[in-house]
Amino acid sequence: MDGQLWLNVVDIFHAAVERPEEERAEFVIAACDGSEEIRTQVLAMLDEDRRGVSWLRDGVAAAVDRAFEDMRHSLPFVPPERIGLYERQEFLGRGGMGAVWKALRIDTGQPMAIKFLLPRDRLSEMWRRRFADEISTLARLRHPYIVSFHDAGVLDDETPFFVMDYVEEYVRGMRFTAYSRLPGRSIDERLRLFRSVCEAVLYAHLQGVIHRDLKPSNILIAKDGTPRIVDFGIARRLQDAGEAADATSPSLRVMSLDYAAPEWKYEGQVGVCTDVYSLGVILYEVLAGRHPFRQQTQPQGFTPGEKSDRLPEKPSAIVLRERSADSQPGLSRWAWRDLDKLCLTAMHPDVRQRYASVESLIRDIDHYLNSEPLDAQPRMLRYRMGKFVRRRRRAVLASAATLLLVLSMAALFTWRLARERNVAVAEAARVLYIQNFMNNLLQGGDQDAGPEANLPVTAMLDRGMQQAAALRGEPLIQSDIYQTLGTISQKLGRLSQAESLLQKALSDRESLKDQDPAGIAATQIALGLVYADEEKTQAAEQLVRRSLDELRSRAPGDASLQGEAELALGTVMVTAGEQSQALGELAQAVKTIEAADGPQSPVLARALGKLADAQIYAGDYDAADAFNRRALAIDRAVYGETYPHVAEDLGNLAQTQETRGYYAQAEQLEREALAIMEKWYGPDHPETARKLTTLASTLIYEKKNDEADNLLRRALAIQQRVYGPQHPHVAYVLNSMGAVALGEKKFSEAEKDNLRVAEIYRQSYGDGDYRVGVALGNLASVYQAEKRYPECERMLLDVVDRFTRALGAGNIQTGMAQVRLGRTLLYEKKYTAAAKYSLAGYESLSKQMNPGSGWVQGARHDLVIDYAELREPDREKQFEAVSAAPHIQAAR
Repeated sequence: MDGQLWLNVVDIFHAAVERPEEERAEFVIAACDGSEEIRTQVLAMLDEDRRGVSWLRDGVAAAVDRAFEDMRHSLPFVPPERIGLYERQEFLGRGGMGAVWKALRIDTGQPMAIKFLLPRDRLSEMWRRRFADEISTLARLRHPYIVSFHDAGVLDDETPFFVMDYVEEYVRGMRFTAYSRLPGRSIDERLRLFRSVCEAVLYAHLQGVIHRDLKPSNILIAKDGTPRIVDFGIARRLQDAGEAADATSPSLRVMSLDYAAPEWKYEGQVGVCTDVYSLGVILYEVLAGRHPFRQQTQPQGFTPGEKSDRLPEKPSAIVLRERSADSQPGLSRWAWRDLDKLCLTAMHPDVRQRYASVESLIRDIDHYLNSEPLDAQPRMLRYRMGKFVRRRRRAVLASAATLLLVLSMAALFTWRLARERNVAVAEAARVLYIQNFMNNLLQGGDQDAGPEANLPVTAMLDRGMQQAAALRGEPLIQSDIYQTLGTISQKLGRLSQAESLLQKALSDRESLKDQDPAGIAATQIALGLVYADEEKTQAAEQLVRRSLDELRSRAPGDASLQGEAELALGTVMVTAGEQSQALGELAQAVKTIEAADGPQSPVLARALGKLADAQIYAGDYDAADAFNRRALAIDRAVYGETYPHVAEDLGNLAQTQETRGYYAQAEQLEREALAIMEKWYGPDHPETARKLTTLASTLIYEKKNDEADNLLRRALAIQQRVYGPQHPHVAYVLNSMGAVALGEKKFSEAEKDNLRVAEIYRQSYGDGDYRVGVALGNLASVYQAEKRYPECERMLLDVVDRFTRALGAGNIQTGMAQVRLGRTLLYEKKYTAAAKYSLAGYESLSKQMNPGSGWVQGARHDLVIDYAELREPDREKQFEAVSAAPHIQAAR
């Protein structure tokens, strides 16, 4: 055996030995990828390990290894007694890559479960990545039948862990199938329990998560008899925009062979149908009391792979042959015919003949429970009429004397059934088409070649638009795709493209014969927000108002969507500078969303954040803080402490602290936010770059220029790589870099940075946008520092006028510009004009900022000098309470 082959043997052995003993053979078969030599060697080593024989016969090293192996087999990992807020209690079990312990949350007294990455696995980058993926996957799932994520962290020895619900089991260790088949439980009761599991899986799919390891041991049963799906260790998420998906190497394809779909086992292809197949196998066990391919005396993982390429024996045949105590002998052959079809369609080896989604499986479960025809059954009139008669036996018998009535009812039933089926078939076709569309989009239209290693998001968008344009005969599907592509374009800053796509989506929806008012309203809202980003505020407000008026006119209407429309209208008003009107609309949005979705809704947190932004524009920082803190509390309750939404809330709180001059508090909040973003997205993500920039801006106020410069250079490299050199995200970083250069008296560099910022903002938002005023104000600061006072004066007069028109005379940005203009006029010895602007800025800022802020004190010092030169001693004395700063003395 060559060296590389031996390394493969050792790697697979180490991974297998950490698994529960009953799962090891199954894992080895999958990991060896058909290599008989590796499989034989690893299984032999596992057998020796189980019997206590060392496979490393090298004296002391072997003895030490055996000692540690013995400890590992008794307890795979023993965490510290105290982990933050949690106190270790008892060992619960070990999975594929982690050990799970029960813990007590000390402050609430609530029992929790903590999963730790096993010490051996934490040395592997692959297992650390999979463990991190499990954390991020579980954190986004909130469903009553999925174990909930609460917190995550790292021990002192760098062992990662996460905290989840502790499930008090009905019977410790009882498998889902065993619980479902307890004596006395009817088939209908079993199906309803199984349907609960399907609901949770469907929810995960709607969140973009495929479990890939569904099996009875990963479904716990709580004390109240409800299921909880656990172990998302190999789940697959929809990849972030612009990131290449990990290839699923056959040699590293971890799965439970007994429940894995053929296309997953042999080809590595994964989709929603992968989980459908696993659910079908579980349903088979629920109905028949045994695995479809493996005999009861055979261990898990024994199943020969080729057997799952064909359909197994019908569950009804096994029940009839074995006649177990709970075999439900009273079930009719018609009922078993439907159950067989339901189960075998779910686990069909051919994806094309399997249920296309978990939703389709649930729909047929409901059909069975309601004695309705299954969608999976052939469209035979005899079958459907039989279901109809059995479902309405009494009604049919009572009306048997009137044959005409019976025929009329049958005709009506058949017509309605055909209509409903047509709707269902159309919806299924729509879902399948969109799924194929996304696959083609990612693969570049070449299934053999697959996607490029670094496929840009912009290239995907362009390809998507070309494919969507070909769907002229499917306006509903086309509108859905156009709206999705438009929303992505908006987030990437491609506003004209986003506008065009959303206009097409709206036109398609309005052209449908059977219009969907809610769908039209949602598209109008999305298009209105794009108009707002393009500074087309009048068009934006008109469109969103039209959507809102339509939603309010419908009774009872969609309250949640109405709240979204009110939120969008308030956001547009803020962009248009209609601050007072925006406050009222956003406050109404908060009320509507809270009434519709409850006080812990993530959408409510977003609305509170927008209301806080409006309060900042209005200068009410206390109110803004209150709303931001409420949003923070909601996001922490919903997502936990280390979620990006929490970082955003912390950043919003930091913004108000910084604006009011509380720089130390702002720095602390910004550092907390940055730590969350780096942990969640990694060090080279645009969201991390944005937080690097906001922290740097705070450090600049604190004169910590060296650290600020290092952070900004990191941020600039990331943003230019992702967005290109002329994007507003790049301008945001350059704005702060100009401030650093100015502080270090690198005037030409500062001037160059601020000119570039102003030009980017003009190209992106138009010359009238207040952000252009911010850039020009910073450029004026450079001129002031260089003593180019006439140029500085002209520019600041323009900036004050821009801010007054865009933000209002009382806005804090306007006040700061007035103070800077007053300072420049003071240097030019234009004392009357200087006093006018300094006083206006002082009166505005003293109401909104910390009294010790440099802005407020600086304005007071300037006014002392102005009134002294103007020979107004009473007014000079009024502002002499604070001693003059050194730079003001120099100005005198």
